[in-house]
Parts: sequence; structure tokens; C-alpha cells
Amino acid sequence: MEEPAGGGEQSSPGGLRHRLLPTDSAPGAEPGPGRLQLSLWYHGDGHKLVAIVHACRRLRPVGKEPPDPFVSLLLLPERGRGAKRKTSAQRRTLDPDFNERFEWDLSLEDASRRTLEAQVKSCPSFMARDKEVLGKLYLDLSQVDLSEGRPHWYNLQDARSGP
Repeated sequence: MEEPAGGGEQSSPGGLRHRLLPTDSAPGAEPGPGRLQLSLWYHGDGHKLVAIVHACRRLRPVGKEPPDPFVSLLLLPERGRGAKRKTSAQRRTLDPDFNERFEWDLSLEDASRRTLEAQVKSCPSFMARDKEVLGKLYLDLSQVDLSEGRPHWYNLQDARSGP
């Protein structure tokens, strides 16, 4: 679950050393709306789909102030309350850590027919009415190894793009 620090030293032609600042980026990070780290697995004994939202990195700022991000999870195609989960909001950060676990009661067969929608949103400011979507992700669970349960980094899509 740990990310590489990316710090170190670099020598210039004159023999001077420059200290490189750590880059708090996820492996393979690319420019875009950021990245989301998730663990997904199916708990056969409990007949539950389990998701752990670990962290986000390199979220885009939405204004002058850093966002108050949280992650909203929705198990599609349902859109009711039983399919929705969300993390607590982290205050003023582009690199939030959540480490929150969520469960859905369903069979493995049913889980493999679902898509997990993850949206990283920012809590509205006092003046704003709507939550701003910072990035989103769609995971077809039939394409995810639900026996593994290891954390993976996923690139977020622009909020305006579809599944």
C-alpha cells in the first residue's frame, strides 16, 4: 500500500548536489484528474462484496482553496440507498487518505454482473449548492479478480466523460 517517495539527490555538472523533493505520486501516475487506490474482494463466508477506499493522489484543485474530497461508491445498475456508500470528507487536501471499508450483501454471481462507480467529490462550500465531481471511475466487476483483495491504483476519468 505504500507509495514510492521519489526523493534523492541529483548532481549537476559543477559537482553541486540538488536535493530532489519527494513526489507523492502513485506508481504510473499520469496527468489527469488524479488517482484512486482501492482494494476489492468477495468475502465468500459472509457473502459480501468488500471495498476499501485507501487514498487519492494528485487531485486537481477546483478553485483557489484545496477541495474537501470524499469518495462516493455506487454499485450499478442499482441506484437506490442500498447500493450507495461514501467516505468521510477530508479537509483541504489534494492527496486525501481515507482507509475506509464498505460492504454489500450479495452473491458472487450477482457481484460479477455489477459495475462499481467511484466518484471523488468535493464537499460544497458555504456558497455552493452542489458537490463538485473531481473525477470518476467505472469498474466492471466481471473484469476484476475478486479473490485477490490487494490494493490497486486506478486513473480517474474527467467528471464529464461517461462509463
